[in-house]
Amino acid sequence: MKACLLSLLIVLACLGSVNAWNDKGHMVIARLAWKELTPDERTRVYRILQRHPHFQEFLQEKKPDGFTEEEWVFLRAATWSDWVRGGPTSRKAYHMSAAHYVNLSIVYPGYNINPPGPAQQNVVTQLAVSKLIAKNGNQEDRAVHLCWVFHLVGDIHQPLHCTNFFSPRFPKGDRGGNLAHAKIPNRSVIQLHSFWDDLLGSGTSVSSIGSTVLEIEQYYQEKKEQFDRELKQHPKAEDWAREGYEFAKKYVYLDGKFHPATEEDKNKESEVPVLPADYATNAGKAARYVSVKAGKRLAYELREILAFK
Repeated sequence: MKACLLSLLIVLACLGSVNAWNDKGHMVIARLAWKELTPDERTRVYRILQRHPHFQEFLQEKKPDGFTEEEWVFLRAATWSDWVRGGPTSRKAYHMSAAHYVNLSIVYPGYNINPPGPAQQNVVTQLAVSKLIAKNGNQEDRAVHLCWVFHLVGDIHQPLHCTNFFSPRFPKGDRGGNLAHAKIPNRSVIQLHSFWDDLLGSGTSVSSIGSTVLEIEQYYQEKKEQFDRELKQHPKAEDWAREGYEFAKKYVYLDGKFHPATEEDKNKESEVPVLPADYATNAGKAARYVSVKAGKRLAYELREILAFK
C-alpha cells in the first residue's frame, strides 16, 4: 500500500499549487481542537504521529518554550502539508496540490459563462481518503494522513479554498483569489488570497496563538446557540465547502458588488478597486467565525479516527 500511495502522491504533486491559511491559522485551529480533546485522546494522537517519517525532522522541531512536546507536535501536524511543498524530491513526493481546495464557481453578475465543475480530486474527496487511511493504514501511512486530516479541515474553512471567481477579467477564474487584487483604504494593494490567509495573524509563539484561541473561544460563547445549531445541521465536508462558498460570496466578493483587478492591472491605480472601509473588519470576523467551526470539526474528525484501533 505504501508504494502505491507514494506513486499516487508523486503524480498529484504535478497538478499545480495554491497557498493555504498561514502556519498560525492552521495552528490556531489545531489548538482549538486540542482543547476539545481529553488528555488520553491527545496522547493517542501523539503516539500515531510518532510514526511519521518527518517526526524528528519537522514535527518535533523548533518547539518554543511554553508548549509541551505533545502539544507542539499536535500543532505542527496541521502545517506539515504545506511544508512538503518545498525541499528535496523525497519530501515533495508527499505533496498534493489539488487536495487543498475545491472550485465551486462564483460568476460575476451579468457575465455569461458556463463554468467548469470541481475537479475529481479536491479537498472534500481527499479528506475522505485521508480519514480512511488514517483509520486503517499501516503505522506510517496513518501518521501521514492524520496530518492531512489536520490540514484539510483547516483548508476547507478558508473561504477562498472553496471558490473560483469568473468574470470578464477572469474568464478562466481567479484561482481562489490568487490572481485577484484590490486596495484597502490606507493600505497598499492586496492579493485577495494572501490577505485572507493572514487574517488570524502570523505569530506562532505561545502567547500569540493563545490570545487568538481565547478570542475565538469567546466569540463561540457569544454565539453558542447559533454555532451549535449550524454544526449540527452541517456535519459533512460537502456542507463545509458550501459554507465556505457562501462566505466567499458575501465577505470576499461582496455579493457581486466587487470586481477585483487582475495581476496585470494591479499597478494601474484606475483599475484597482478600493474596498469599503469596513472590509478588513468584516473579513476578520468571518475568519474567526469559520475558525470556531474548524476547531470543533477537527476534534470530531480526530475522535472518529481514534475510534479505530
